Amino acid sequence: MKPSGVLDYQQMSPFAASTGITLQMIRVAASSLAVLASLASAQGGGPRLPAPVAQAVDGQDGRPLLRVFVGTFRGDAGETTAGLVRADLQSSGAVEVISFESSDGYGIHAEATGGWIDAVIFKPDGRVLLQRRYESPNLRQNVHRLTDDFTEIVTQRPGIAGSVIAFVSDNSGKRQVYLCDSDGADIRQVTIDPEIEGIHPNISLMNGRIVYTAIKHGFADIWAVDLVTEESKRLINAPGDNLHPTLSPDGERLAVTMSYSGTTDLYVTTALGGRARRLTQDAAMENSPSWSPDGRHVAFARTNEEGHGAHICYVSSLGGVAEVLPVAEQAESSEPDWSPDGQNIAFTIGTDPTSQIAVFTMSTRKTAVLGETEGGHSPSWAPDSRHLVYLKDNALWVVDVESRSKRTKIAGDFGNVSEPAWSR
Repeated sequence: MKPSGVLDYQQMSPFAASTGITLQMIRVAASSLAVLASLASAQGGGPRLPAPVAQAVDGQDGRPLLRVFVGTFRGDAGETTAGLVRADLQSSGAVEVISFESSDGYGIHAEATGGWIDAVIFKPDGRVLLQRRYESPNLRQNVHRLTDDFTEIVTQRPGIAGSVIAFVSDNSGKRQVYLCDSDGADIRQVTIDPEIEGIHPNISLMNGRIVYTAIKHGFADIWAVDLVTEESKRLINAPGDNLHPTLSPDGERLAVTMSYSGTTDLYVTTALGGRARRLTQDAAMENSPSWSPDGRHVAFARTNEEGHGAHICYVSSLGGVAEVLPVAEQAESSEPDWSPDGQNIAFTIGTDPTSQIAVFTMSTRKTAVLGETEGGHSPSWAPDSRHLVYLKDNALWVVDVESRSKRTKIAGDFGNVSEPAWSR
Protein backbone atom coordinates (compact mmCIF):
# COMPACT_ATOMS: atom_id res chain seq x y z
CA MET A 1 0.00 0.00 0.00
CA LYS A 2 1.42 3.35 -1.01
CA PRO A 3 1.40 6.27 1.43
CA SER A 4 -1.78 8.34 1.65
CA GLY A 5 -1.79 11.57 -0.37
CA VAL A 6 -3.30 14.98 0.12
CA LEU A 7 -5.32 16.75 -2.55
CA ASP A 8 -5.90 20.50 -2.40
CA TYR A 9 -8.85 21.83 -4.34
CA GLN A 10 -9.68 24.85 -2.16
CA GLN A 11 -9.36 27.20 -5.10
CA MET A 12 -12.30 25.62 -6.89
CA SER A 13 -15.11 28.13 -6.53
CA PRO A 14 -18.46 27.10 -5.02
CA PHE A 15 -21.75 28.81 -5.70
CA ALA A 16 -25.13 28.95 -3.98
CA ALA A 17 -28.71 28.52 -5.15
CA SER A 18 -32.06 28.32 -3.50
CA THR A 19 -33.60 24.93 -2.75
CA GLY A 20 -37.11 23.71 -2.05
CA ILE A 21 -36.63 22.44 1.52
CA THR A 22 -39.61 23.29 3.69
CA LEU A 23 -39.64 24.96 7.07
CA GLN A 24 -41.03 21.70 8.43
CA MET A 25 -37.78 19.97 7.53
CA ILE A 26 -35.84 22.61 9.44
CA ARG A 27 -37.99 21.95 12.48
CA VAL A 28 -37.33 18.24 12.15
CA ALA A 29 -33.60 18.90 12.08
CA ALA A 30 -33.70 21.17 15.11
CA SER A 31 -35.76 18.74 17.17
CA SER A 32 -33.41 15.86 16.41
CA LEU A 33 -30.06 17.47 17.22
CA ALA A 34 -30.12 16.58 20.91
CA VAL A 35 -30.91 12.94 20.19
CA LEU A 36 -28.35 12.63 17.41
CA ALA A 37 -25.58 14.25 19.48
CA SER A 38 -25.31 11.13 21.63
CA LEU A 39 -24.48 8.99 18.63
CA ALA A 40 -21.07 10.54 18.02
CA SER A 41 -19.67 9.00 21.20
CA ALA A 42 -20.72 5.41 20.37
CA GLN A 43 -17.94 2.91 19.88
CA GLY A 44 -16.94 1.41 16.52
CA GLY A 45 -15.25 -1.83 15.63
CA GLY A 46 -11.64 -2.82 16.22
CA PRO A 47 -8.91 -3.09 13.61
CA ARG A 48 -9.00 -6.88 13.15
CA LEU A 49 -11.90 -9.28 13.44
CA PRO A 50 -11.91 -13.09 13.41
CA ALA A 51 -13.82 -15.15 10.87
CA PRO A 52 -17.61 -15.13 11.30
CA VAL A 53 -20.34 -17.73 11.09
CA ALA A 54 -23.18 -17.27 8.62
CA GLN A 55 -26.76 -17.87 9.66
CA ALA A 56 -30.23 -17.06 8.36
CA VAL A 57 -32.49 -15.34 10.88
CA ASP A 58 -36.18 -14.61 11.13
CA GLY A 59 -38.96 -14.46 13.71
CA GLN A 60 -39.34 -12.95 17.17
CA ASP A 61 -36.48 -12.50 19.64
CA GLY A 62 -38.76 -13.45 22.56
CA ARG A 63 -38.07 -10.46 24.82
CA PRO A 64 -41.13 -8.86 26.49
CA LEU A 65 -42.05 -5.36 25.42
CA LEU A 66 -42.65 -2.43 27.73
CA ARG A 67 -46.33 -1.58 27.98
CA VAL A 68 -47.78 1.90 27.59
CA PHE A 69 -51.33 3.16 27.88
CA VAL A 70 -52.24 6.17 25.73
CA GLY A 71 -55.30 7.71 27.29
CA THR A 72 -58.06 9.74 25.68
CA PHE A 73 -56.48 13.13 25.08
CA ARG A 74 -58.43 16.28 25.88
CA GLY A 75 -58.75 19.26 23.54
CA ASP A 76 -60.14 19.86 20.06
CA ALA A 77 -57.36 17.75 18.47
CA GLY A 78 -57.23 15.18 21.26
CA GLU A 79 -58.61 12.17 19.40
CA THR A 80 -56.44 12.75 16.32
CA THR A 81 -53.34 13.36 18.42
CA ALA A 82 -53.81 10.24 20.54
CA GLY A 83 -54.14 8.16 17.37
CA LEU A 84 -50.91 9.60 15.95
CA VAL A 85 -49.07 8.95 19.23
CA ARG A 86 -50.24 5.32 19.26
CA ALA A 87 -49.10 4.86 15.65
CA ASP A 88 -45.65 6.35 16.36
CA LEU A 89 -45.16 4.15 19.43
CA GLN A 90 -46.24 1.01 17.59
CA SER A 91 -43.83 1.82 14.75
CA SER A 92 -40.95 2.08 17.22
CA GLY A 93 -41.19 -1.65 17.95
CA ALA A 94 -39.94 -0.94 21.47
CA VAL A 95 -43.26 -0.88 23.33
CA GLU A 96 -46.67 -2.52 23.39
CA VAL A 97 -49.51 0.00 23.21
CA ILE A 98 -52.38 -1.14 25.45
CA SER A 99 -55.96 0.13 25.69
CA PHE A 100 -56.25 0.08 29.48
CA GLU A 101 -54.38 1.38 32.48
CA SER A 102 -52.11 -1.23 34.05
CA SER A 103 -49.94 -1.45 37.15
CA ASP A 104 -47.01 -2.58 35.01
CA GLY A 105 -47.52 -0.07 32.20
CA TYR A 106 -46.45 3.51 31.54
CA GLY A 107 -49.09 6.10 30.79
CA ILE A 108 -49.33 9.12 28.50
CA HIS A 109 -52.04 11.73 29.10
CA ALA A 110 -52.29 14.99 27.20
CA GLU A 111 -54.32 17.92 25.99
CA ALA A 112 -54.01 18.85 22.32
CA THR A 113 -55.37 22.17 21.13
CA GLY A 114 -54.49 24.26 18.10
CA GLY A 115 -51.57 22.04 17.13
CA TRP A 116 -49.70 22.19 20.46
CA ILE A 117 -49.65 19.38 23.03
CA ASP A 118 -49.43 19.50 26.82
CA ALA A 119 -48.29 16.00 27.76
CA VAL A 120 -47.58 14.09 30.97
CA ILE A 121 -45.80 10.73 31.00
CA PHE A 122 -46.33 8.53 34.06
CA LYS A 123 -44.24 5.68 35.39
CA PRO A 124 -45.97 2.36 36.17
CA ASP A 125 -46.09 3.36 39.85
CA GLY A 126 -47.95 6.57 38.98
CA ARG A 127 -45.10 9.01 39.45
CA VAL A 128 -44.58 11.69 36.78
CA LEU A 129 -41.67 10.88 34.50
CA LEU A 130 -41.95 13.86 32.15
CA GLN A 131 -44.22 16.89 31.82
CA ARG A 132 -43.73 19.08 28.78
CA ARG A 133 -45.47 21.37 26.33
CA TYR A 134 -44.86 20.81 22.60
CA GLU A 135 -45.75 24.05 20.86
CA SER A 136 -44.62 23.83 17.26
CA PRO A 137 -47.48 24.93 14.97
CA ASN A 138 -47.17 21.56 13.23
CA LEU A 139 -49.13 18.84 15.03
CA ARG A 140 -47.28 15.89 13.45
CA GLN A 141 -43.92 17.27 14.53
CA ASN A 142 -45.18 17.76 18.07
CA VAL A 143 -46.38 14.15 18.12
CA HIS A 144 -43.01 12.94 16.81
CA ARG A 145 -41.15 14.88 19.50
CA LEU A 146 -43.41 13.55 22.25
CA THR A 147 -43.03 9.91 21.19
CA ASP A 148 -39.28 10.29 20.67
CA ASP A 149 -38.94 11.78 24.16
CA PHE A 150 -40.87 8.83 25.58
CA THR A 151 -38.82 6.28 23.64
CA GLU A 152 -35.47 7.80 24.61
CA ILE A 153 -36.30 8.21 28.31
CA VAL A 154 -37.91 4.81 28.76
CA THR A 155 -35.76 2.61 26.49
CA GLN A 156 -32.50 4.62 26.61
CA ARG A 157 -32.39 4.52 22.81
CA PRO A 158 -33.08 7.32 20.33
CA GLY A 159 -36.57 7.54 18.89
CA ILE A 160 -37.08 7.53 15.13
CA ALA A 161 -40.45 9.28 14.73
CA GLY A 162 -38.82 12.68 14.20
CA SER A 163 -36.10 11.38 11.90
CA VAL A 164 -36.27 11.61 8.12
CA ILE A 165 -35.21 9.47 5.17
CA ALA A 166 -33.52 10.86 2.06
CA PHE A 167 -33.87 8.99 -1.20
CA VAL A 168 -33.61 9.41 -4.96
CA SER A 169 -36.57 9.35 -7.37
CA ASP A 170 -37.22 10.27 -10.99
CA ASN A 171 -40.82 11.22 -10.18
CA SER A 172 -40.21 14.69 -11.62
CA GLY A 173 -38.75 13.25 -14.84
CA LYS A 174 -35.10 13.31 -13.74
CA ARG A 175 -33.38 11.80 -10.71
CA GLN A 176 -33.65 14.18 -7.77
CA VAL A 177 -33.20 13.97 -4.00
CA TYR A 178 -36.31 13.77 -1.82
CA LEU A 179 -37.08 13.56 1.88
CA CYS A 180 -39.89 11.84 3.75
CA ASP A 181 -40.77 11.24 7.37
CA SER A 182 -39.75 7.92 8.89
CA ASP A 183 -43.23 6.55 8.21
CA GLY A 184 -43.10 7.62 4.56
CA ALA A 185 -45.40 10.63 5.01
CA ASP A 186 -44.79 14.20 3.80
CA ILE A 187 -42.58 13.52 0.77
CA ARG A 188 -40.84 16.72 -0.34
CA GLN A 189 -38.28 17.49 -3.02
CA VAL A 190 -34.83 18.73 -2.01
CA THR A 191 -32.97 19.27 -5.29
CA ILE A 192 -34.93 21.32 -7.83
CA ASP A 193 -32.39 22.37 -10.46
CA PRO A 194 -33.77 20.92 -13.74
CA GLU A 195 -30.25 20.76 -15.20
CA ILE A 196 -28.88 18.35 -12.61
CA GLU A 197 -29.46 14.82 -11.48
CA GLY A 198 -29.16 14.36 -7.72
CA ILE A 199 -27.89 11.00 -6.44
CA HIS A 200 -26.07 9.51 -3.40
CA PRO A 201 -27.83 11.56 -0.68
CA ASN A 202 -26.58 11.55 2.90
CA ILE A 203 -28.18 13.57 5.69
CA SER A 204 -26.71 14.72 9.00
CA LEU A 205 -28.95 16.52 11.44
CA MET A 206 -25.85 17.09 13.56
CA ASN A 207 -24.68 19.86 11.27
CA GLY A 208 -28.01 20.47 9.55
CA ARG A 209 -26.97 19.43 6.06
CA ILE A 210 -27.77 17.07 3.24
CA VAL A 211 -24.83 16.20 1.00
CA TYR A 212 -25.27 14.56 -2.39
CA THR A 213 -23.71 14.03 -5.80
CA ALA A 214 -24.97 16.37 -8.51
CA ILE A 215 -24.47 15.33 -12.13
CA LYS A 216 -24.58 18.28 -14.50
CA HIS A 217 -23.38 18.28 -18.11
CA GLY A 218 -21.63 14.97 -17.46
CA PHE A 219 -19.69 16.19 -14.40
CA ALA A 220 -20.25 14.64 -10.95
CA ASP A 221 -19.63 17.10 -8.11
CA ILE A 222 -20.43 17.12 -4.39
CA TRP A 223 -23.04 19.56 -3.14
CA ALA A 224 -24.60 20.33 0.24
CA VAL A 225 -27.99 21.75 1.21
CA ASP A 226 -28.18 23.77 4.42
CA LEU A 227 -31.37 22.92 6.31
CA VAL A 228 -31.53 26.33 8.00
CA THR A 229 -30.77 28.75 5.16
CA GLU A 230 -32.24 26.44 2.48
CA GLU A 231 -29.25 27.22 0.27
CA SER A 232 -27.34 24.75 -1.88
CA LYS A 233 -23.55 24.99 -2.18
CA ARG A 234 -20.99 23.09 -4.20
CA LEU A 235 -18.29 21.59 -1.97
CA ILE A 236 -16.12 19.55 -4.35
CA ASN A 237 -15.64 19.92 -8.10
CA ALA A 238 -12.27 18.23 -8.55
CA PRO A 239 -11.55 16.81 -12.02
CA GLY A 240 -13.04 13.36 -12.55
CA ASP A 241 -15.95 11.84 -10.67
CA ASN A 242 -16.78 12.88 -7.11
CA LEU A 243 -19.25 10.39 -5.63
CA HIS A 244 -20.84 8.91 -2.48
CA PRO A 245 -20.40 11.81 0.00
CA THR A 246 -20.95 10.70 3.62
CA LEU A 247 -20.79 12.98 6.64
CA SER A 248 -19.02 11.79 9.79
CA PRO A 249 -21.08 11.23 12.97
CA ASP A 250 -20.01 14.61 14.39
CA GLY A 251 -20.83 16.30 11.08
CA GLU A 252 -17.32 17.74 10.78
CA ARG A 253 -15.78 15.52 8.10
CA LEU A 254 -16.78 14.14 4.74
CA ALA A 255 -15.81 10.79 3.22
CA VAL A 256 -16.04 10.74 -0.56
CA THR A 257 -15.01 8.65 -3.56
CA MET A 258 -12.93 10.56 -6.11
CA SER A 259 -11.20 9.65 -9.37
CA TYR A 260 -9.00 12.74 -9.42
CA SER A 261 -5.77 10.72 -9.53
CA GLY A 262 -6.87 8.35 -12.29
CA THR A 263 -8.08 5.60 -9.96
CA THR A 264 -11.28 5.62 -7.92
CA ASP A 265 -10.19 5.95 -4.30
CA LEU A 266 -11.52 6.99 -0.93
CA TYR A 267 -10.78 10.44 0.49
CA VAL A 268 -11.67 12.37 3.64
CA THR A 269 -12.04 16.14 3.80
CA THR A 270 -13.81 18.64 6.03
CA ALA A 271 -17.58 19.03 5.82
CA LEU A 272 -16.97 22.34 4.03
CA GLY A 273 -14.65 20.89 1.39
CA GLY A 274 -11.02 21.98 1.17
CA ARG A 275 -7.96 19.77 1.59
CA ALA A 276 -8.67 16.06 1.15
CA ARG A 277 -6.67 13.18 2.61
CA ARG A 278 -6.42 10.09 0.45
CA LEU A 279 -7.23 6.94 2.41
CA THR A 280 -6.78 4.28 -0.30
CA GLN A 281 -4.45 4.08 -3.28
CA ASP A 282 -4.74 1.04 -5.53
CA ALA A 283 -6.10 -0.13 -8.87
CA ALA A 284 -9.38 -1.28 -7.33
CA MET A 285 -12.50 0.90 -7.09
CA GLU A 286 -13.80 2.06 -3.69
CA ASN A 287 -17.33 3.32 -3.07
CA SER A 288 -20.20 3.55 -0.54
CA PRO A 289 -18.19 4.79 2.49
CA SER A 290 -19.77 4.52 5.95
CA TRP A 291 -18.29 5.90 9.17
CA SER A 292 -17.90 4.02 12.43
CA PRO A 293 -19.78 5.91 15.18
CA ASP A 294 -16.56 7.06 16.85
CA GLY A 295 -15.25 8.43 13.55
CA ARG A 296 -12.08 6.32 13.71
CA HIS A 297 -12.80 4.00 10.78
CA VAL A 298 -14.56 4.08 7.44
CA ALA A 299 -16.17 0.97 5.96
CA PHE A 300 -16.53 0.81 2.18
CA ALA A 301 -17.09 -1.53 -0.77
CA ARG A 302 -14.18 -2.45 -3.01
CA THR A 303 -14.45 -3.92 -6.50
CA ASN A 304 -11.90 -4.77 -9.17
CA GLU A 305 -11.16 -2.43 -12.06
CA GLU A 306 -14.12 -3.83 -14.00
CA GLY A 307 -16.50 -3.21 -11.10
CA HIS A 308 -16.91 -6.89 -10.14
CA GLY A 309 -16.03 -9.02 -7.10
CA ALA A 310 -17.32 -6.55 -4.51
CA HIS A 311 -16.33 -7.07 -0.89
CA ILE A 312 -16.44 -4.90 2.21
CA CYS A 313 -13.34 -3.35 3.75
CA TYR A 314 -12.61 -0.80 6.43
CA VAL A 315 -9.70 1.57 6.96
CA SER A 316 -8.59 4.11 9.53
CA SER A 317 -10.05 7.55 8.87
CA LEU A 318 -6.45 8.79 9.00
CA GLY A 319 -5.39 6.40 6.22
CA GLY A 320 -3.40 3.21 6.25
CA VAL A 321 -3.84 -0.41 5.22
CA ALA A 322 -7.44 -1.42 4.53
CA GLU A 323 -8.73 -4.63 6.12
CA VAL A 324 -11.37 -6.94 4.65
CA LEU A 325 -14.45 -7.36 6.81
CA PRO A 326 -14.63 -11.07 7.61
CA VAL A 327 -18.15 -11.81 6.43
CA ALA A 328 -19.08 -15.39 5.62
CA GLU A 329 -18.13 -16.81 2.23
CA GLN A 330 -20.97 -15.64 0.01
CA ALA A 331 -21.59 -13.87 -3.24
CA GLU A 332 -20.56 -10.26 -3.67
CA SER A 333 -21.07 -7.99 -0.65
CA SER A 334 -21.48 -4.23 -1.02
CA GLU A 335 -23.19 -1.05 0.23
CA PRO A 336 -22.14 -1.24 3.92
CA ASP A 337 -23.81 0.90 6.57
CA TRP A 338 -22.43 1.03 10.13
CA SER A 339 -25.11 1.20 12.82
CA PRO A 340 -25.09 4.32 15.05
CA ASP A 341 -24.42 2.20 18.15
CA GLY A 342 -21.41 0.57 16.47
CA GLN A 343 -22.67 -2.97 17.02
CA ASN A 344 -23.58 -3.97 13.45
CA ILE A 345 -22.77 -3.35 9.82
CA ALA A 346 -25.65 -3.89 7.39
CA PHE A 347 -24.82 -4.59 3.77
CA THR A 348 -26.11 -5.99 0.51
CA ILE A 349 -25.13 -9.59 -0.15
CA GLY A 350 -25.33 -10.95 -3.69
CA THR A 351 -26.49 -9.12 -6.79
CA ASP A 352 -29.86 -8.44 -8.42
CA PRO A 353 -32.23 -10.19 -8.62
CA THR A 354 -31.05 -12.50 -5.82
CA SER A 355 -29.51 -9.90 -3.53
CA GLN A 356 -30.49 -9.80 0.15
CA ILE A 357 -29.89 -7.66 3.22
CA ALA A 358 -27.35 -9.04 5.69
CA VAL A 359 -26.07 -7.84 9.06
CA PHE A 360 -22.59 -8.46 10.45
CA THR A 361 -22.56 -8.29 14.27
CA MET A 362 -19.30 -7.00 15.69
CA SER A 363 -19.49 -8.80 19.07
CA THR A 364 -20.36 -12.28 17.77
CA ARG A 365 -18.57 -12.01 14.42
CA LYS A 366 -21.63 -13.60 12.81
CA THR A 367 -23.33 -12.68 9.57
CA ALA A 368 -27.14 -12.88 9.56
CA VAL A 369 -29.14 -12.76 6.33
CA LEU A 370 -32.50 -11.10 6.99
CA GLY A 371 -35.47 -13.16 5.85
CA GLU A 372 -37.91 -11.86 3.26
CA THR A 373 -35.43 -9.37 1.80
CA GLU A 374 -34.82 -11.19 -1.49
CA GLY A 375 -34.14 -8.61 -4.16
CA GLY A 376 -33.34 -5.98 -1.52
CA HIS A 377 -30.29 -3.73 -1.40
CA SER A 378 -29.01 -0.32 -0.22
CA PRO A 379 -29.63 -0.73 3.55
CA SER A 380 -29.44 2.27 5.89
CA TRP A 381 -29.76 2.25 9.70
CA ALA A 382 -32.20 4.39 11.66
CA PRO A 383 -30.89 6.44 14.62
CA ASP A 384 -32.11 3.72 17.02
CA SER A 385 -29.82 1.06 15.44
CA ARG A 386 -32.88 -1.18 15.41
CA HIS A 387 -34.65 -0.34 12.16
CA LEU A 388 -33.31 -0.50 8.62
CA VAL A 389 -34.62 1.06 5.43
CA TYR A 390 -33.76 -0.66 2.16
CA LEU A 391 -34.80 -0.75 -1.47
CA LYS A 392 -36.89 -3.59 -2.89
CA ASP A 393 -39.33 -3.84 -5.80
CA ASN A 394 -39.00 -0.15 -6.61
CA ALA A 395 -40.14 0.92 -3.15
CA LEU A 396 -38.58 1.61 0.23
CA TRP A 397 -39.09 -0.90 3.01
CA VAL A 398 -38.54 -0.41 6.75
CA VAL A 399 -37.76 -3.51 8.83
CA ASP A 400 -37.44 -3.97 12.58
CA VAL A 401 -34.20 -5.96 12.71
CA GLU A 402 -34.62 -7.05 16.33
CA SER A 403 -38.10 -8.55 16.06
CA ARG A 404 -37.99 -9.18 12.28
CA SER A 405 -41.75 -9.43 12.37
CA LYS A 406 -42.67 -6.01 11.01
CA ARG A 407 -41.94 -4.71 7.52
CA THR A 408 -43.48 -1.49 6.23
CA LYS A 409 -43.55 -0.35 2.62
CA ILE A 410 -43.09 3.39 2.10
CA ALA A 411 -42.52 5.69 -0.90
CA GLY A 412 -44.16 3.22 -3.27
CA ASP A 413 -45.68 4.46 -6.54
CA PHE A 414 -43.35 7.45 -6.58
CA GLY A 415 -41.37 6.92 -9.76
CA ASN A 416 -38.18 4.89 -9.76
CA VAL A 417 -36.82 5.20 -6.22
CA SER A 418 -33.33 4.29 -5.00
CA GLU A 419 -30.55 5.04 -2.49
CA PRO A 420 -32.38 5.50 0.82
CA ALA A 421 -30.38 7.18 3.59
CA TRP A 422 -31.76 7.56 7.12
CA SER A 423 -30.88 10.76 8.97
CA ARG A 424 -28.34 10.57 11.79
